[in-house]
Amino acid sequence: AGLRRIWYEAFRGCESLSSVTIPHGVREIGYGAFEDCTGLSSVTIEDGVQIIGGWAFRNCKSLASVTIPDSVRMMEIEAFKICESLSGVAIPGSLREIDSYVFAGCKNLTSIVIPETIESIGSGAFESCTGLTSVRIPDSVTKVGYRAFKNCTSLCSVTIPDSITILEHEVFRRCVSLPSVSVPHSIKEIGIWAFAECTGIRSFSVPDSVTKIERCAFEGCSNLEYVTIPDSVTEIGHGAFRGCSSLVLRGSEKSCACRYALEENIPFQMTD
Repeated sequence: AGLRRIWYEAFRGCESLSSVTIPHGVREIGYGAFEDCTGLSSVTIEDGVQIIGGWAFRNCKSLASVTIPDSVRMMEIEAFKICESLSGVAIPGSLREIDSYVFAGCKNLTSIVIPETIESIGSGAFESCTGLTSVRIPDSVTKVGYRAFKNCTSLCSVTIPDSITILEHEVFRRCVSLPSVSVPHSIKEIGIWAFAECTGIRSFSVPDSVTKIERCAFEGCSNLEYVTIPDSVTEIGHGAFRGCSSLVLRGSEKSCACRYALEENIPFQMTD
């Protein structure tokens, strides 16, 4: 019948292994199968593989090229985490989810195309991808997990679709190159530290769909000058704008934003 599965940790720590071709008959690459193969530079996964297990290629620091076929329907947690040489990857249209921390720490990943089949981006999926410059999240995605793009320090453009309703905790934290963000009118909540330490953002308009700005949401945005907050916002968490030393809040006279500005001793400018 031939080889159907590469067992967990089968080649873990084989530092002299330089290239691998996973043949057609294999259906699953097990957990940690090639983890810590630090000399591995090229991987070809032939059509037929359905599951790439968690940690399968984690810490393969020399891995620069990987081919993932359309037969793959599941790519599990941390599968390619800390593959520091990986500069590009085509995510197959057969996937429905990008699992947690799958590409975290892939610091040379400069671009990523997320296919229209993806419905969920897991927590920390692209955390610390410090070379990533732009991201377009397709309309098919309904959830982006916490820390998904945290510490993507080169990220200067992001497209958020109307299908997203919550900006989760730390989702864009420390994206210091992000000059501005267009938040769609589907968003109802801006999570804890969602944009914390985004020092490139100078102004921000909260859409009138938002009802809650969580604590520390914009903490440490030291160059933030203006934030316009609509009447729809009824709750602003403690320290939401802590460390925003140049900030002026804008809103209506009887708004939650006005009360918050008075309580926190933040300059306020009326918009009505």
